[in-house]
Amino acid sequence: MITRTKRASKRSFAAVIAAALVASVLALVASPAGAAASVTATKRWSGADRYATANKVANPAGTTVNQGKFVLVSGQSYADGLAAAGLAGAVGGAMLLTEPDQLTTSVQTTMSGMASTVAQANRYVWVVGGTNAVKPAVVTQLVAAGWNVTRIAGTDRYATADAVAGYI
Repeated sequence: MITRTKRASKRSFAAVIAAALVASVLALVASPAGAAASVTATKRWSGADRYATANKVANPAGTTVNQGKFVLVSGQSYADGLAAAGLAGAVGGAMLLTEPDQLTTSVQTTMSGMASTVAQANRYVWVVGGTNAVKPAVVTQLVAAGWNVTRIAGTDRYATADAVAGYI
């Protein structure tokens, strides 16, 4: 008797799973008669290295102006970059990568070009990562160039991500 009950419950379970699979396939296949998928062309941006690629993504045509908000992160710290992407979206800024020891010339050029029509008082940079990820010399360069700089960092990559989430 116990064996029959187990078989019956296994069969019932299998029937429920089979019904769910059939329903999911039907849901995927079924679509409204007039529905048409729209396809957009994919654009590819690239540069000579990760820094140039980030510059190209931030300013694809090289003509963007009136952008005074940037999120800067080390090009050697992918974890900080992931957290920084969310921050860039939240503040409406462009995310750029820099060398840890110095602000690269290409980043300086991109930032100054994109902010050419923005008043100096309205130019902001959020540096994501601790002083090992982006050295204080980079912040010094930014301040000397007239940027309002805020560093968001934690004791490690996890604390930095948490600090960024808290800021957002």
